[in-house]
Amino acid sequence: MLRAIAMELLPLDEERAVEARVAAAFTIRAAADPDLAVLFRPQYALLHTSVADQFRRAGVANPDGDARELLCLIEGLRIQRLLGGIGDDTTVAMVDQVLDRLEPNALRE
Repeated sequence: MLRAIAMELLPLDEERAVEARVAAAFTIRAAADPDLAVLFRPQYALLHTSVADQFRRAGVANPDGDARELLCLIEGLRIQRLLGGIGDDTTVAMVDQVLDRLEPNALRE
């Protein structure tokens, strides 16, 4: 499930690239506008809670920290992928490496 969430958030095809561009624009704007950031934070909190719940189901020791780490990785990968700094294969491999490190076997099917 965690891998599926990550793959959905990453710009690995044109539809997800459009979504990622819109998300990046709102994120950057929220970083510069405190009023918008107030509206943005609850949405991020919902995503974090969803990912942390998946880590809890997998029985990891630090589900909140691991969720934060995965989401920060995804955010960075989104930007690098949109900028053309990395390809799809590298993007997917990095997610898989982090998932394997965070909880080998429990998170992979």
